[in-house]
Amino acid sequence: MLLSIGKIIQSEYLPLRPIRRLMRHNGALLVSKDGVEMLARFLGMSGEVITESAQLFATNTHRKKITREDILLAIKYFEVKRVIEKLKALGY
Repeated sequence: MLLSIGKIIQSEYLPLRPIRRLMRHNGALLVSKDGVEMLARFLGMSGEVITESAQLFATNTHRKKITREDILLAIKYFEVKRVIEKLKALGY
């Protein structure tokens, strides 16, 4: 979800400037605002999906705390399809 604060638009979780810097650092000299926003949405949704999976791994081993190993395991089994489904559900 993007929030509008005056003229500044930002992701609910990730500020857009660091995303734009990341893109520039990797060779994308010209990037539209929509492009930056879409990458921010994707990264935010990816973080949600990975966190949900890591929480399941922690819960299944009777723990409340998500550990580094839970995150690594969630990344290993990360499914981009789940992120795409969430983005489609939001109308993107």
